[in-house]
Amino acid sequence: MEFNATFIAAIVSFVIFILIMNQIYYKPISNIINDRKKLIDDNYKAAMNFKKKSDSIYTEKDERLNETTKQSKEIINTKVNEAHNKSIEMTDDAKKHFTDETDKAKNNLLTEEQNINQVLSENIDELAGHISSKILGDNV
Repeated sequence: MEFNATFIAAIVSFVIFILIMNQIYYKPISNIINDRKKLIDDNYKAAMNFKKKSDSIYTEKDERLNETTKQSKEIINTKVNEAHNKSIEMTDDAKKHFTDETDKAKNNLLTEEQNINQVLSENIDELAGHISSKILGDNV
């Protein structure tokens, strides 16, 4: 094969064509591809960050919800226990009041009974004296 000036001119012209195409076509396309890849990577990283944030917010929400549920159950249990204790206290107070009133009524009845017995005893003594004076006074 023969190498002549036309062949060398074709090779030089092909190399110049490749350099020009590289500057005009390949570099801009390569830059566009790299920019798009960078944009996609940045968007992917941002999406992952948002996903991590949303996961942490979701976890925090669950923790707060569980804590609030726990606190509300504690409050309800406390209030139920307080109400139960208050009802027991009120029942005990009512029983004590009833017992006190019953004892007071019994004491009043006993006092009245003693007063009545004393009055009856005095009346019986007086009647006995009166009857004996009539019996003795009529017979005498």
